[in-house]
Amino acid sequence: MRQDGIPLGGLIDIIHRNHIIYLNAESKKFGITATGFVIMMYLSQNQNVIQDYVARCFHINKSAIARAVQKLENAGFVHRIVEPSNRRASHLFLTEKGAEIILEMARIEKLWEDTALAGASEEKRSQVYLLLGGMVQSSLIIAGKYGEE
Repeated sequence: MRQDGIPLGGLIDIIHRNHIIYLNAESKKFGITATGFVIMMYLSQNQNVIQDYVARCFHINKSAIARAVQKLENAGFVHRIVEPSNRRASHLFLTEKGAEIILEMARIEKLWEDTALAGASEEKRSQVYLLLGGMVQSSLIIAGKYGEE
Protein backbone atom coordinates (compact mmCIF):
# COMPACT_ATOMS: atom_id res chain seq x y z
CA MET A 1 0.00 0.00 0.00
CA ARG A 2 1.19 3.48 -0.81
CA GLN A 3 1.76 6.14 1.81
CA ASP A 4 -1.49 7.91 0.90
CA GLY A 5 -3.42 4.74 1.79
CA ILE A 6 -4.63 3.87 -1.70
CA PRO A 7 -3.97 0.20 -2.47
CA LEU A 8 -2.70 -0.88 -5.87
CA GLY A 9 -6.16 -2.04 -6.97
CA GLY A 10 -7.55 1.37 -6.06
CA LEU A 11 -4.94 3.13 -8.18
CA ILE A 12 -5.69 0.86 -11.13
CA ASP A 13 -9.41 1.49 -10.64
CA ILE A 14 -8.87 5.28 -10.66
CA ILE A 15 -6.89 5.02 -13.90
CA HIS A 16 -9.56 2.79 -15.46
CA ARG A 17 -12.44 5.07 -14.44
CA ASN A 18 -10.68 8.15 -15.80
CA HIS A 19 -9.92 6.32 -19.04
CA ILE A 20 -13.61 5.38 -19.40
CA ILE A 21 -14.67 9.00 -18.74
CA TYR A 22 -12.23 10.16 -21.43
CA LEU A 23 -13.29 7.50 -23.96
CA ASN A 24 -16.99 8.18 -23.41
CA ALA A 25 -16.44 11.91 -24.02
CA GLU A 26 -14.27 11.36 -27.11
CA SER A 27 -16.51 8.60 -28.50
CA LYS A 28 -19.60 10.82 -28.57
CA LYS A 29 -18.48 12.28 -31.92
CA PHE A 30 -18.84 8.77 -33.39
CA GLY A 31 -22.12 8.07 -31.58
CA ILE A 32 -20.63 5.21 -29.54
CA THR A 33 -19.60 4.54 -25.94
CA ALA A 34 -16.29 3.57 -24.37
CA THR A 35 -17.31 -0.09 -24.63
CA GLY A 36 -17.94 0.32 -28.36
CA PHE A 37 -14.61 2.10 -28.68
CA VAL A 38 -12.75 -0.78 -27.06
CA ILE A 39 -14.58 -3.35 -29.20
CA MET A 40 -13.78 -1.49 -32.41
CA MET A 41 -10.11 -1.06 -31.51
CA TYR A 42 -9.91 -4.79 -30.81
CA LEU A 43 -11.64 -5.65 -34.09
CA SER A 44 -9.23 -3.41 -35.99
CA GLN A 45 -6.56 -5.98 -35.12
CA ASN A 46 -8.73 -9.12 -34.90
CA GLN A 47 -11.42 -9.58 -37.56
CA ASN A 48 -13.80 -12.55 -37.57
CA VAL A 49 -13.75 -12.95 -33.81
CA ILE A 50 -16.62 -14.49 -31.85
CA GLN A 51 -18.57 -11.96 -29.79
CA ASP A 52 -18.40 -14.03 -26.58
CA TYR A 53 -14.60 -14.20 -26.91
CA VAL A 54 -14.42 -10.39 -26.97
CA ALA A 55 -16.67 -10.32 -23.89
CA ARG A 56 -14.30 -12.67 -22.05
CA CYS A 57 -11.18 -10.75 -23.14
CA PHE A 58 -12.46 -7.50 -21.69
CA HIS A 59 -14.57 -8.96 -18.85
CA ILE A 60 -17.75 -7.49 -20.31
CA ASN A 61 -20.91 -9.41 -19.49
CA LYS A 62 -22.80 -10.99 -22.39
CA SER A 63 -25.76 -8.64 -22.28
CA ALA A 64 -23.55 -5.53 -22.20
CA ILE A 65 -21.49 -6.69 -25.16
CA ALA A 66 -24.65 -7.63 -27.06
CA ARG A 67 -26.02 -4.11 -26.52
CA ALA A 68 -22.73 -2.47 -27.50
CA VAL A 69 -22.36 -4.61 -30.64
CA GLN A 70 -25.99 -3.89 -31.58
CA LYS A 71 -25.31 -0.13 -31.34
CA LEU A 72 -22.14 -0.51 -33.42
CA GLU A 73 -24.04 -2.57 -35.97
CA ASN A 74 -26.90 -0.04 -36.12
CA ALA A 75 -24.34 2.74 -36.67
CA GLY A 76 -22.79 0.74 -39.52
CA PHE A 77 -19.39 0.29 -37.85
CA VAL A 78 -19.59 -3.46 -37.22
CA HIS A 79 -21.06 -6.38 -39.13
CA ARG A 80 -22.19 -9.47 -37.26
CA ILE A 81 -22.54 -12.91 -38.86
CA VAL A 82 -24.38 -15.57 -36.90
CA GLU A 83 -22.71 -18.97 -37.12
CA PRO A 84 -25.19 -21.35 -38.83
CA SER A 85 -24.18 -24.37 -36.72
CA ASN A 86 -24.50 -22.42 -33.46
CA ARG A 87 -27.03 -19.58 -33.60
CA ARG A 88 -25.68 -18.26 -30.29
CA ALA A 89 -22.23 -17.56 -31.76
CA SER A 90 -21.78 -14.32 -33.69
CA HIS A 91 -18.64 -13.47 -35.65
CA LEU A 92 -17.73 -9.77 -35.61
CA PHE A 93 -16.13 -7.73 -38.37
CA LEU A 94 -15.39 -4.04 -38.81
CA THR A 95 -17.22 -2.57 -41.77
CA GLU A 96 -15.59 -0.16 -44.21
CA LYS A 97 -17.29 2.67 -42.32
CA GLY A 98 -15.83 1.35 -39.06
CA ALA A 99 -12.36 0.99 -40.55
CA GLU A 100 -12.50 4.61 -41.73
CA ILE A 101 -12.55 5.96 -38.16
CA ILE A 102 -9.98 3.61 -36.64
CA LEU A 103 -7.06 5.98 -37.30
CA GLU A 104 -8.87 8.76 -35.44
CA MET A 105 -9.72 6.36 -32.62
CA ALA A 106 -6.07 5.26 -32.41
CA ARG A 107 -5.07 8.93 -32.21
CA ILE A 108 -7.53 9.42 -29.34
CA GLU A 109 -6.14 6.41 -27.47
CA LYS A 110 -2.53 7.49 -28.06
CA LEU A 111 -3.28 10.97 -26.73
CA TRP A 112 -4.68 9.46 -23.53
CA GLU A 113 -1.67 7.17 -23.12
CA ASP A 114 0.77 10.00 -23.82
CA THR A 115 -1.00 12.23 -21.29
CA ALA A 116 -1.24 9.48 -18.66
CA LEU A 117 2.45 8.66 -19.11
CA ALA A 118 3.62 12.26 -19.53
CA GLY A 119 7.22 12.70 -18.51
CA ALA A 120 8.01 8.98 -18.62
CA SER A 121 10.90 7.92 -20.84
CA GLU A 122 10.37 5.25 -23.51
CA GLU A 123 12.19 2.82 -21.23
CA LYS A 124 9.80 3.59 -18.35
CA ARG A 125 6.80 3.26 -20.69
CA SER A 126 8.01 -0.16 -21.79
CA GLN A 127 8.44 -1.15 -18.16
CA VAL A 128 4.88 -0.01 -17.37
CA TYR A 129 3.48 -2.16 -20.19
CA LEU A 130 5.53 -5.19 -19.14
CA LEU A 131 4.57 -4.79 -15.49
CA LEU A 132 0.87 -4.31 -16.24
CA GLY A 133 0.87 -7.22 -18.69
CA GLY A 134 2.30 -9.47 -15.99
CA MET A 135 -0.24 -8.15 -13.50
CA VAL A 136 -3.07 -8.95 -15.94
CA GLN A 137 -1.87 -12.55 -16.22
CA SER A 138 -1.46 -12.92 -12.46
CA SER A 139 -4.83 -11.35 -11.75
CA LEU A 140 -6.51 -13.77 -14.19
CA ILE A 141 -5.02 -16.66 -12.21
CA ILE A 142 -6.27 -15.16 -8.95
CA ALA A 143 -9.76 -14.53 -10.36
CA GLY A 144 -9.83 -18.07 -11.76
CA LYS A 145 -9.45 -19.44 -8.23
CA TYR A 146 -12.74 -17.75 -7.38
CA GLY A 147 -14.62 -19.04 -10.42
CA GLU A 148 -14.12 -15.97 -12.61
CA GLU A 149 -12.62 -16.13 -16.08
